[in-house]
Amino acid sequence: MVQIFRKINALLDGRDRLEFSLIIVLTLVGAIAETLGVGVIPSFVGLLGSAKALQEVGIVGWAYDLAGFNDYRVFVQWACVALMGLYIGKNSYLAWLSYLQIRFIYRKQCKVSQRLLSRYLQQPYTFHLEHNTADLQRNINVEIPNLFNEVMRDVMILLTESLIALCITLLLLLAEPLSTLIAVSLLGIAMLVFYQGFRRRIELWGRRQHRHVGRMIRWVSQGLGSLKETKVLGREPYFLERYSFHVERYTDATRQLQFVNKLPRLFIETLAVVCLLLVLMVDLSQGRRPRSLLLLLSLFAVAAFRLMMSLNRIVAAVTTIRFYSEALDAVYQDLTQVHGEDNFSALRESPPAYLPPVCFQQRIVLDRVSYVYPNSKNLALASISLQIERGEAIGLAGPSGAGKTTLVDVLLGLLQPTAGEVLVDGVPVQRDLAAWQRQLGYIPQQIYLSDDTIRRNVAFGLADANIDDSRIWQVLRLAQLEDFVRGLPLRLNSQVGEQGVRLSGGQRQRIAIARSLYHNPEVVVMDEATAALDNGTEREIVSAMENLIGKKTLIVIAHRLSTIRNCDRIYWIRDGAIADVGTYDDLLARNREFQAMVGP
Repeated sequence: MVQIFRKINALLDGRDRLEFSLIIVLTLVGAIAETLGVGVIPSFVGLLGSAKALQEVGIVGWAYDLAGFNDYRVFVQWACVALMGLYIGKNSYLAWLSYLQIRFIYRKQCKVSQRLLSRYLQQPYTFHLEHNTADLQRNINVEIPNLFNEVMRDVMILLTESLIALCITLLLLLAEPLSTLIAVSLLGIAMLVFYQGFRRRIELWGRRQHRHVGRMIRWVSQGLGSLKETKVLGREPYFLERYSFHVERYTDATRQLQFVNKLPRLFIETLAVVCLLLVLMVDLSQGRRPRSLLLLLSLFAVAAFRLMMSLNRIVAAVTTIRFYSEALDAVYQDLTQVHGEDNFSALRESPPAYLPPVCFQQRIVLDRVSYVYPNSKNLALASISLQIERGEAIGLAGPSGAGKTTLVDVLLGLLQPTAGEVLVDGVPVQRDLAAWQRQLGYIPQQIYLSDDTIRRNVAFGLADANIDDSRIWQVLRLAQLEDFVRGLPLRLNSQVGEQGVRLSGGQRQRIAIARSLYHNPEVVVMDEATAALDNGTEREIVSAMENLIGKKTLIVIAHRLSTIRNCDRIYWIRDGAIADVGTYDDLLARNREFQAMVGP
């Protein structure tokens, strides 16, 4: 538990710790108020017995004389009013305290969620190559809510109920030391035995729940993400079976926790009754009369009822905290070991609708660039050197796995070379990577379109207030999509559907081209952007691409070599190195591998 509290403390900043300390002080006041509510009940019960109680209960008699009452019944009525006021005030205060605690928990949940997503977004491309997206989604969307809805909430409960139990125990010690020590010792030992008996199994169930919820997200994402193939091939049972395997184990672990959390109430209730009767037996063994024990027993009965609630909540809270400690570990590890700026959104705000090109005026140079992927011994790129003049159209061709996409990822700044460097006008791009990337437009092979309007998909990631519609129409014209969009009833407000399902493959590709041009980049990179298109649609995309020749610097990875026919220069990549270079006609005349890929 000490490690758990240490990790929670690490997630809090200075202001959070100050607010949490204030909540502890307020919780102590609430515990004293609860104890006062317990302590006055026996005096009130004794007061109802007869007027003699005014002399038997010192503080009651003192209040009676101080207020100048002459009628016992009137005094009892005012005592009722005072008791009502006490409980109304106490419970109003505790309700306000609960509000403060809940507000603290959910504000912190919001802040930590933002911090963790910010950290993930700042990580280098290699981080995302090594981590499954489903696991990152689990940490943000499942484990952070678990951390705050379960762990932090139960930490508050543990703190509150522990202080209440401590204050009530002190009250009982003042009233009856020996009997209280016996009862507290029995309860403490019994609770410790109960917790130790389930601790290891609770930790095991927590690890299972953490592991299987990630697999559940992964199989749902894969099954629904490949819905066409799933339905055509009839693979629905495959995905359902694998999802069912993990969801059954996830629910089994959660079921075990819920059952264990029901046991403390029954266990502690039994112990409380036993302890109360033991107190009575001890007092009777000391020669006291049962009637003389009425006030003491009423105190112990009320205190036992309230302690039973507190101890039940304490055991359940400790159990839940232990169960969800995997959620805390996952979030703590990524926030402490995954480095990044917590105010990332403020440091790198959304760019304006248009950024004029800077820096790139002459050429891009790759100087003996090599790259090795993490956990790999083989060179993905082996000392590649090439030069691209401003305004040129460059093609990258070669067999699958030759290193073409890796080379482009290095150019884009997504991968940092293991050796060598990328220079723009003689300046390494790593010196100001953000400025270099603002000059780049990228068209991937697999287009991502959000379930939103054409306007927001073209001006990807910009707030509506920053979107320039005239610029959108301009790039749609360059992408040869203007006529199609103007023919739609809602034009730029037309919805494209999830992953652009309402558009054809060629239209999705043109949206991607328009997106890449929206910020007026100097360099446009196409990563096998026509590989999944039919021949007719490919010719349309190539035509749209040819409109950019001479206006932009083009770097094109080609799956079909017809897409780079008009490039100024083509680099033939093999085994991570440049094996040949020349125009389309040059390579077709002398390079047999190139000839084989072109076909008859």
